[in-house]
Amino acid sequence: MNTNNFAFISGNGSFEFSELVLTRLNSLAGTEFGFLHLDSDYFGDGGPDFYIPRYDLLKGRHVVIFQSMTDLELKDEFLTLVWAAKHQYGAVSVIGVLPFFMHRREDHAEKMEEINRSRFFANQLAAAGASRVIFCDIHSQQVITNFKTEGIDVIDVDSAPILAEQIMSLVTLARTNGVPVAVDSPDFGSIYRAVSLARALKVPVAIGKKFRSATGAIKLSSSDDELDSLRQEYPDVEFLNDSSLNSFLIIQRDDEVSSGDTSQKRAAHLLDDIQVNEVVFCGTHAVFNRGWRRKFVRAGVNRLSRIFLANTIHRDYRKQTGGVITNVDVSPGVANALYLTLAQL
Repeated sequence: MNTNNFAFISGNGSFEFSELVLTRLNSLAGTEFGFLHLDSDYFGDGGPDFYIPRYDLLKGRHVVIFQSMTDLELKDEFLTLVWAAKHQYGAVSVIGVLPFFMHRREDHAEKMEEINRSRFFANQLAAAGASRVIFCDIHSQQVITNFKTEGIDVIDVDSAPILAEQIMSLVTLARTNGVPVAVDSPDFGSIYRAVSLARALKVPVAIGKKFRSATGAIKLSSSDDELDSLRQEYPDVEFLNDSSLNSFLIIQRDDEVSSGDTSQKRAAHLLDDIQVNEVVFCGTHAVFNRGWRRKFVRAGVNRLSRIFLANTIHRDYRKQTGGVITNVDVSPGVANALYLTLAQL
């Protein structure tokens, strides 16, 4: 890999994660890549004032720009950096590494009353000059379709192998004690993530369908017809309904925690109604909407025996939990995908 062909920039969204990815990339490639400094400040009127002091190092290179895009300011920063690298400073190509993508839910073309911000952002990113993006456990396959429709190549990193390695000791202990294990998906949109983790752990999948009642309350259910459909789609995976889960160790798998309400309601149902042995949670993105502690981790609410969350979104001290949540580093998976991408350029 010719180091003169590449340049790396990290936005201000989760710089720690970007550093972990680049360190791993250097280990894989035998290189000593570093980030070009991004000088960040604000103008007197509050507008963003960031720039790349060594912009001269971008011309004629493939530029990789990292950003965990959690708010509109970081979104604008990312788009601006992509445009500047490609159109102002002459980059050969621009690759975006987006461990978290804020418009992951606004992706339904059939909902005409809702602006498809996922597709809109993909259109903006293509116009800005990006040719490839790397996600990690993106919320839906529709997001990938939106980007490909706009001419952007997509790699979605599956964190299941890393999560499986993290929790394998729990699974092994359960098996040693004669406790059966299953991976639980909170809804049908997350089923492929649950299947991936179940395959890595060599266990079956259980599923709870999430829907909202007329009052807006979240309810959970699953039906035999839906399970039969999944068995046809994934013939190598065993699917179980709730009535089969008595005394199981259940591993919930979801792409993110927003409020945590769905996870805790599902855990309560499994523990109280089905009499499972315990419930463990594995998630990727710590979104943490306002009020998440009261619904997810505080005593009297938390029914989960362990919580594992990846590090795609930076959590400062205000979002730490004193050990209730175990952090899982998924940067090696992103670094591997980036290495394979750069090796082909």
